[in-house]
Amino acid sequence: MQKTLLIILILLFTNIVYLFPEDANAIPYFSRKYNTPCTMCHVRYPSLNTTGMTFKQNGYKLKGEEGEHVWQDKFFPLSGTASFIYKSVDKKGTGWKEADGTQALFLLKNMEFFSAGTLAPQISYYISLGTEGKAPITPGIAFVLFNDLIPESLINLKAGKFYNEFFYLSDKRRLTFEPYLSPVTLTQYGVEINGETHPQGIRYAAGAVNDEMTPDNQDNSDVDVSNNIRGYYASFTYSIAGQTIGLRGYTTKAGKDSAAEKDHTQLDANLNINISPVFFTIAFYNQSDKYDPDPDIDDGHIDQDNLLSELIIKAGSKLIFDIRFEQQDIENIRERDNKYVYNIGYFISPNIGLISEYVKQEGAESKKDENRLELGIQMAF
Repeated sequence: MQKTLLIILILLFTNIVYLFPEDANAIPYFSRKYNTPCTMCHVRYPSLNTTGMTFKQNGYKLKGEEGEHVWQDKFFPLSGTASFIYKSVDKKGTGWKEADGTQALFLLKNMEFFSAGTLAPQISYYISLGTEGKAPITPGIAFVLFNDLIPESLINLKAGKFYNEFFYLSDKRRLTFEPYLSPVTLTQYGVEINGETHPQGIRYAAGAVNDEMTPDNQDNSDVDVSNNIRGYYASFTYSIAGQTIGLRGYTTKAGKDSAAEKDHTQLDANLNINISPVFFTIAFYNQSDKYDPDPDIDDGHIDQDNLLSELIIKAGSKLIFDIRFEQQDIENIRERDNKYVYNIGYFISPNIGLISEYVKQEGAESKKDENRLELGIQMAF
């Protein structure tokens, strides 16, 4: 029955492709505002290219624009995304909380609404809310950005709840349904200074934040361990001829009462190679936790290493391939978890994609083996 349903879905998706004209160009908010295609700022939505990185860094406005009051905008600044999928899963191993076995179902993968733009000259904002899976709709991130404290985006100031991430390597701007296994994106409450220089191609960010250490978990939940300002980070990227290298450091300190229970340090290094139509990223993450040990259980120290490599190929204007490999090694043991992701996207228009994705996880350490196939429709509006 499942194989028959799968064949029907594939045939349906194939026929849908021919119902849309070649020049279909339904585009989200910023494309409507500036009358440009989505591909001006995106490799494919939601992944940013160099122009999109600069536009975001510049407070959601073009270079040289001062910005305007939000009520002066001729378009209401609202956009959204949604993904609907068919999922077939085969789980094996003793590490799963629920029983292993096979499962097939239709699912609203995710849905998010967001508004971004300028509140006033030199002041920008971003607000979002959404849901993932069967979770209720909840607020996402919300921040205000004071632009050009030193002109040409040399220094900007951000305050609120925001993502700590690199522009070109972001869990929220990935092309795959499958989130990154690596700690690519952190959700932070605090303040950040950031900026970029021209023509050197340097981008930087540094922040003081609460020590929640909140990864963007697959179930869209946050792990809130305290409300103390004990987290600090800095990131740096350097780009030349379209090639980018990045470094990031992040630390939180343990403390008494309401502070975090452990010292946490994270060091990241990554390289992004862009030889259009091929994009290749390789990244390494090291995390170290130190806390008061229980002498009968552990020594109070945990190390985790993550390796990520991703290859994106644009095969023409509508077809894109994304192949990703990740490896996770916890506590420096020999057994490691491996994850392979194979994704094909056919974009009927710049903001509507038909996605096919296969995920294979070899859970040597977690004891979680999994094979998963997802077929879906991804929309931006």
